[in-house]
Amino acid sequence: MLTQFIILTIGNLFFNMQGLLLLFYVEDFLHKGPIFFSMLGIASEAGIILGSAYAPKIKKGKIGFYHVLFGTFISISLVSYIVIHNVFLAVVPTFIIFFFSGINSVLTSSVLLRVIDKEYMGRVRGTISAISNGLVTFSVL
Repeated sequence: MLTQFIILTIGNLFFNMQGLLLLFYVEDFLHKGPIFFSMLGIASEAGIILGSAYAPKIKKGKIGFYHVLFGTFISISLVSYIVIHNVFLAVVPTFIIFFFSGINSVLTSSVLLRVIDKEYMGRVRGTISAISNGLVTFSVL
């Protein structure tokens, strides 16, 4: 039970902390306002939607390989923020990050649903999502 909780917590915190990184990038690195954060937010939501829709087409036998591959793409895209000082150019890596995050989320959920009780999984994911989304509000303090 403790292992299941740790897996769910780490997955949810990583997924929701990407929003905090995006907020930090726009406000502190680019020194731009909320409209630019909203623009990148739209790109991120589009990436999650398309990534989640694409995930069922992936062959399920090699999920570990896909996690490493998609994690590499996500990491490269995050590092590319360092050299991108234009918010309009940042739309591309933002979309890529959230596209592959959407795929990873669906693949992880499908595997975890085989092992973890779905009621328990829903409660833990909901709690962790609420906490990490609340952290976005406190991040401006």
